[in-house]
Amino acid sequence: MNLEELNTRLAWATCLGVAAILENHLKIVKNNQMVYSRQSMDSTRLLAKNNAAIASAVLVIANKYFTRKAKKPATAYTVAAGGKITVNGVKTGKMFTNAGTATLSFLNLNGNAGDAITVGPASGALIPAGWTNIVVTNLNATIEGSFTLFEQA
Repeated sequence: MNLEELNTRLAWATCLGVAAILENHLKIVKNNQMVYSRQSMDSTRLLAKNNAAIASAVLVIANKYFTRKAKKPATAYTVAAGGKITVNGVKTGKMFTNAGTATLSFLNLNGNAGDAITVGPASGALIPAGWTNIVVTNLNATIEGSFTLFEQA
């Protein structure tokens, strides 16, 4: 049974290695598909300048396969002078932007106060991974603060 356990672990580790290689290969293939389709579309657009039939086909293909969704804008918040608010569902890895004139700080909900990130007026800071629920504090007792950030969909 010990030998069977060892052999199973070795087979599992081998499969994980192969899976990692295949995952990277899949990313390369998907990237190449996009590159080739973009090159083909660019060439077809050049041909479409002189041919109305190709131009109409390009329009159909572009509308079906080459459209992008509009980006969701950042959400704006205000914080009362000397106040705090909690924001849930924050997108990490994006910017917390101080849009006002008050100095603000933000911290992961139930986080260590020493980890708070202070953001001065007209500046920003990257929201760390895992900080999906944050508490924003206005460090100015007389000026209302405002900020923007991106929320999870």
